[in-house]
Amino acid sequence: MAQRPRRCALLFGLLLFAFFASLPATAAEPITLRVTNMDYFEPGPREVFEKILVPQFEAMHPGVKVEVEWIPWTGYVDVYTVRHAGGMLGDVIYFGSSLLGQFVSAGLIRNIDEYVRDWEDLADFVPSALEDVKINGQFYALPGRLDVRTLVYNRSYFEEAGLDKDTPPKTWDDLRNAARRTVKYNNEGNITRQGFDVHADFVHVLGFVYQAGGDYISHDGKAMIATDESIEAIEFLNDLIHVDRVALPTNGSWRLGNVAMMMDNPWLMELDPSVLDPGISPPLTYRQQVTNVHINKWGVTTQSQHPELAVEWLKFVLQPQNLALLSQEYTRVIPRISPMREYAPYSTDPRWNTWLTAAVMSKPLAGHIVELADVAGRYNATLREIFNGRAAPRTALTELAEYLNNNVLGKSRQ
Repeated sequence: MAQRPRRCALLFGLLLFAFFASLPATAAEPITLRVTNMDYFEPGPREVFEKILVPQFEAMHPGVKVEVEWIPWTGYVDVYTVRHAGGMLGDVIYFGSSLLGQFVSAGLIRNIDEYVRDWEDLADFVPSALEDVKINGQFYALPGRLDVRTLVYNRSYFEEAGLDKDTPPKTWDDLRNAARRTVKYNNEGNITRQGFDVHADFVHVLGFVYQAGGDYISHDGKAMIATDESIEAIEFLNDLIHVDRVALPTNGSWRLGNVAMMMDNPWLMELDPSVLDPGISPPLTYRQQVTNVHINKWGVTTQSQHPELAVEWLKFVLQPQNLALLSQEYTRVIPRISPMREYAPYSTDPRWNTWLTAAVMSKPLAGHIVELADVAGRYNATLREIFNGRAAPRTALTELAEYLNNNVLGKSRQ
């Protein structure tokens, strides 16, 4: 009789096991991938994400849910910083061209080299786009949009001035001569239409710096803005304002038609060409033919519990057909070459071939430098002083370079 309780307990256990085994299997908790984006904020590209890309990715990855949050560019760095401190940064973040080194140093984004380095699609990317997302040869991000700067000119103004509207300037001398021909003055001698629009902004001047053989910041994090070549580029632009008198220190407007030429990006391709007829020039040549590019990026956060899946999402978004879908709603230079050749709207407008040429011939910022954004702000302030006639280029740039090297730069070299 002593064994009966034991047999009863065993029987009860078997019945309990059978009961739970007969219950329907509980589905695993879905994985939620949280993505923060600013670049496709407008309704058209947002719909591509929300109605096409997200459902397709979720269908390809059962049990995965993608949540895309849309935030404005204004103040986004502070948003990321606060969320990172609170452990709420999500999985994937989008960020601007000068912040890679800063975000890596602050621990916001992770090294994704193990997930990316053998991706066969890398051969299709613009070389400068891949260069810009690496630190010490390893991937910390993937490129999103390329803000390529090259010379754009108003074909109608060229024709009006007796210039060939299909032959853009090729050199600095060509630019100066065309600016002299297309500038307009009122009866008081004031400029009413700039021959060339000089911007006191590093985004607009770096193409000239590179063409002169100069640089902005060296790879090891030293200010290069006061070399002879870099100063020569700023002096050339300054002379357009104060010697040639074909430009103003205040920015003009392509939309209002008061500039004949400017260094800009492809936003103007969306304007009605019957009103303003933009021509696109390959990068100008001085000592070398090159231009600058600023690359917005996708990064996987250090807080992501699913980094491999996050990278798969980025690779999916960066597929040629998906970039083409987005580009139909938000036309910019994208980081891959094949969609720029094979898909509309790029394939239907030959001017995009010139933008692709400029992208391939472009040089990115030294994005791994931690203090890059700080340097940019100080450089822009100095350019304003120069172009407004309040400082001599060589003196102001030499003083700024010394200050940057002694007081600002250095974190990235430690």
